[in-house]
This record gives sequence, C-alpha cells and structure tokens, in this order.
Amino acid sequence: MPLLFQGTRVGGAFPRAHGTDRCGDVVVLRTIKRRGRRGRSRLEASGRGRWVPAVAVELGLPEGSVRVIAPDVGGGFGYKGKHYPEETIVAWAARRLGRSIKWVATRSESFVADTQSRDHLTTAELALDRDGRFLGLRVHTLANIGAYVSTFGAAIPSAIYTALLAGVYRTPAIHVEVTGVFTSTLPTDAYRGAGRPEACYVLERLADRAAAACGLDRAEIRRRNLIPTEAMPYRTPIGPVYDCGDFPRILARVLKAAEYDGFETRRQDAARYGRRRGLGIACFVESSGVAPSRLAGALGARVGFFESAEVRVDPTGGVRAMLGTHNHGQGHATTFAQILSDRLGVALDRIEIVEGDTAMVPHGTGTFGSRSIAVGGSALDGAARKVLAKARRLAAHVMEAAEPDVEFRDGTFRVVGTDRRVFKNPCSTTRRTLRSATGRMSPRSRSIPRRARSGSWATGSWTTSVSSSIR
Repeated sequence: MPLLFQGTRVGGAFPRAHGTDRCGDVVVLRTIKRRGRRGRSRLEASGRGRWVPAVAVELGLPEGSVRVIAPDVGGGFGYKGKHYPEETIVAWAARRLGRSIKWVATRSESFVADTQSRDHLTTAELALDRDGRFLGLRVHTLANIGAYVSTFGAAIPSAIYTALLAGVYRTPAIHVEVTGVFTSTLPTDAYRGAGRPEACYVLERLADRAAAACGLDRAEIRRRNLIPTEAMPYRTPIGPVYDCGDFPRILARVLKAAEYDGFETRRQDAARYGRRRGLGIACFVESSGVAPSRLAGALGARVGFFESAEVRVDPTGGVRAMLGTHNHGQGHATTFAQILSDRLGVALDRIEIVEGDTAMVPHGTGTFGSRSIAVGGSALDGAARKVLAKARRLAAHVMEAAEPDVEFRDGTFRVVGTDRRVFKNPCSTTRRTLRSATGRMSPRSRSIPRRARSGSWATGSWTTSVSSSIR
C-alpha cells in the first residue's frame, strides 16, 4: 500500500498555475565476534546499534540473558547500525555448539550484502504563479526497499523523506505519494543522509527548472519563496512545525560569501582560458536530533527514541557516566565529560564515559541522526543535576544549614552570606570528602539524612522532559 499525504488544496493549485514544471529523475568492515555459553550469550560486534531485543526474541531468550558489546569502531554512516541476520545466526551457533565463534565479513562480502542507501524513481510537479511563487507541489515516488525490509528501511522513504518535502519554501499545498516496492536487490536503509538528500534533490531540481522556465535567476526564485521570519513558528502542509529560522538572511549571507553577483563575470573570464566554471545552489532543512516527539508518533514510530544516562560518583570523587549512546568517532569521551565537568565542577581527567555494553549502560536508543548530544547529552545533564541536588542536601546537613541557603559555585558548596563551605570533591558522600573549610570532620557527617543515603548516583532519561529518580 502506498503512503499518501494529501494536501488539502493541491488539486486547485495546478489549474491556477501559470506554468507547471515537471521533472522525472531517478534519485538514484563490519567484523563480528560472538561468544556464547549456556545460560547467557555474549555478542561482540563492530556496529553501533543496540540489538539486544531483536537477538533475544529471535533466539527465544529473555533480554537479560543476552549481552551486547559494541566497541569503538570508527564511522559507520548508517549501515553499521542495522540488525543483520548474521548477528543472530552466529549467536545461535555459539549456543548450539557451546563454544565461542568468531565471524568476520570480507570487504567484498560486506559490499554486496550490507544495506544500500536509496533507490527512488520520482516524478515531481511544481505549480507557480506569474511571479514565480510556488502554489503547489505534487510528488510521486517509487521506493525500492529491497528483497526484504531492513531495520529502518520502510521508514526512510516514507515518514522521513516525505516530512522534508516542504523544505525551506512556503508552498501552500503539497501532495506526496510514496509506494514501497520489493525487488530482488539488497535492502535499503539509513546511509549518508537517510531520506534528507532525496527530498532536497527533488525540491532543488524543481527550483532550478522552474527558474529557467520563468526566466528568473536561480537565487531570486528561491528568495521569493523562502518562509519569512515573521511566519515562525510555521506549520508545513506536510505536518512538521518549524519553531524558528531566518532563511532569507541565511541565503543572503551565503550569496554574499560566494560573491554570487560577480560569478557570471568570473565564468566568462575562465571560458577565455578554456576552463568551465559552475555554481550550484541548494537550500535544505536538516532532520536530526531524533527524540521522542508527537511527530514521530504521528508518523508511526514504534520506538520511543528516548535516551538515558546514569552518573555515579565514587568515594574519591571520580565520576563515571554510563549512556545508551555509542561513540564511533564523535568524541563522546570529551563532549560528555565536558558536560559533567561544567555541571559538577570535576576535572576532566576524573571523569569516565562508558558506552556500548548492555551489561553496564542503561537502556537507550543509540547514536544516529546527530542525536547524541541533543538527546543523550540532555539525559546526562539531567542525571548530573540530580547528583548535584543530592550532594547539596548532604552539604546542607554537614554545615547545619537549610538546603535553600546552600549554593554551589566553582566546585564548592557554601552557605550564602557566611564563610562555611564544603569543598574537595563535593559530590562524594563519604566521610573523607565531606569536610568543612578547616579540613576537620564535621560531627554532622556521621548521621547522613535518610533521603541522601546510598551513594551519589542518579539516572536520567530524556523523553519529552528529563525524568529520573535517585536511589
């Protein structure tokens, strides 16, 4: 069945159009190691997805009996984050034989067996008035999803691709119809853009063709149709809402930086020396930072897209953070540590970031679509705030002050308006680190209040807001 987004006024836009521009363009070392033993399976893979539920279901095992370890493996650009049949097959064989099994795909095998990026056949029509302003957009796409559906294979040409077909332009009516087809080819899935390049290509090809048909400059036709700043927040005919953006200003800055007005002169000068010079223009809206949202639910998402983090402070003041994201070249060990260092006042070399091991980290969705800092970082900051709140209660108890009177600044808890303070690893809950300014143990530290007991640690999750608990 095709996915259909019916614009309410598309049918009326095309008969009113001064001209219709049609373009029919074809949009055109994974190493895996498994170890198994009776009672529990351990799966090591050079991927970045979290496949525990899928592998457990396929093996008929409870989720807690499967441990997945995904080390830092470098960039994957999408295709390493998918669940492949080998993950389950090798784990099953290891359990069946009662011994460790290692399987490594060759480069040529990976090339012909891993998921591919996209395979669209799209016909698009754009209706314009006499002034070159967009009236309606009609898009029909045949999307090849391969011989079978991959992890996100059906969602990309449907929910993701279609949601971006408004772009940065104020098009009053949009109609999109996508039909997914099975073929004898490899499955398609997220790889280098995942639906966004396809949508951008369709819109920008139409804009260039429309400029030529109307006798307008390519930059000018875009300028006339950009969503103005005063229209924000802007609800597109497809569904997404843009909360902010100054698209005309961005385009103006880009054209100025590229010295666009003088390009034709430069091209003619180059032609005299036998050189060809060209200039392309593309405007786009990026869809990233995938998180829980009403839009994701409305588009049929069956996963929560939440993220979680757990922060623990040891007795010596060291901090360990465990997150459901995965690092494969993004520098999480630095960026996440910076969040904790700023929030807790702890030196970077005292912070450890743990990812990629389901026996150690809390539940999470993973790393893809530029979401690690936006979603995982938000969960981490929420957990750090709760650790800090617990430490504030302890500091108030030690200094015999009311909790609202205690502030945290520059790594030190102090009672406002006095010289009383608690410093040196203020987040630690042991007697060694809860000391007064004179360095002596406070008698009050021997009777920790009930609500601040059982260590300084907290879990944070990012849903529509930070929601977590201190245990």
